[in-house]
Amino acid sequence: MKITKVQPLVCNGGVRNWVFVKVETDAGIIGYGDASGWPGEPVIAAAVTDLAHFVVGEDPLNIEKLWNKMYYGSTFYGLGGVVNSAISGIDTALWDIAGKVYDTPVYNLLGGRCRERIKLYTHCDSFEEGDSPTALASKVRQIVDEGFTGLKTHLAAAVKPPRIEKLNRSLDRKVVQDTAAKVAAIREAAGEEVEICIDVNGMLNVPTAIRLGRALEPFDLLFYEEPVPPENMEAMKQVKDSVDVPICTGERLYSTHSFRRLLELGAADIIMPDFQKCGGITEGKKIAALANTYYIPVAPHNYNSPLSPIIDAHLCTSLPNFLVLEYVWPDVEWTEKVITPPAQVEDGYLQLPEGPGWGVELVEEEIAKHPYQRSILLKGVE
Repeated sequence: MKITKVQPLVCNGGVRNWVFVKVETDAGIIGYGDASGWPGEPVIAAAVTDLAHFVVGEDPLNIEKLWNKMYYGSTFYGLGGVVNSAISGIDTALWDIAGKVYDTPVYNLLGGRCRERIKLYTHCDSFEEGDSPTALASKVRQIVDEGFTGLKTHLAAAVKPPRIEKLNRSLDRKVVQDTAAKVAAIREAAGEEVEICIDVNGMLNVPTAIRLGRALEPFDLLFYEEPVPPENMEAMKQVKDSVDVPICTGERLYSTHSFRRLLELGAADIIMPDFQKCGGITEGKKIAALANTYYIPVAPHNYNSPLSPIIDAHLCTSLPNFLVLEYVWPDVEWTEKVITPPAQVEDGYLQLPEGPGWGVELVEEEIAKHPYQRSILLKGVE
């Protein structure tokens, strides 16, 4: 069996775009993967097309060999978000093919299940209405009523009008107070049994991140995400050592090499690799295993396509150190139309598909109905 074609499929997903990957073989077996990332989805799609020459004509079951061909063959492209997303998309499509060849779910090829279902958390922000206590309480009740036992909110400065000094990454005292008040309102509405996380998107400098982190200590957060940018891991460790809140980072780290440095420094309490950006299943399994040697749990970042939580679920169920998976809810109305069967979420948990490969198929006709549009997430930063 040989690979005959690699094709990116870009689909508008509302606030961002999804980049699927289709890999065809001469045996008629098709695999689907996910290379989603933003901004720059057309660039990722172009990288998928370019990387095809590394794998076309090869046996799709030689996944480790093909991963290394793509990774080390891309050294002079500048390894990072774009190239590693493209590698992830092709890699995950190859795992789908392998599952179909052996007529078994991918998780059985990864060591089987450590758990029967995947715990999820979702987002809690009311950007349209602002972060008023009434709007937040309403959103929290929707999430809790849906069965989720974990939620994530964002820095109060993220709402309009902007209230952050973007160049020096500082917040004034009022924004710190407002953010703490926002988390307090969420805690009151959610109750004590719901885990709360806060994402700062790497927007702060070290003293501001420490100041905000200390203001959040009374709320017993599950994690404080990316308080400072990820490039300087020593700065992340400085924040971690100064606050009594678990630090989570990793969505913008793209290989075992980056995570090795983070873990050696002891700069994070929880890691959150994005398996659609860090090399797919092949590299993601290694990153999680590396973290496990430091007794660090894995809470994957997943702000991607409707296929990505399915892919992640197969890997997460095989990981002894899995903690919780990010899940976008609610999403655009065609979310459940682009894959069949759609993801099955019950009481805040993703149920594992039983079919071969990922256990789902992409609906290419539906994907074609939603062509690429420039992400609205870029507004205000261009």
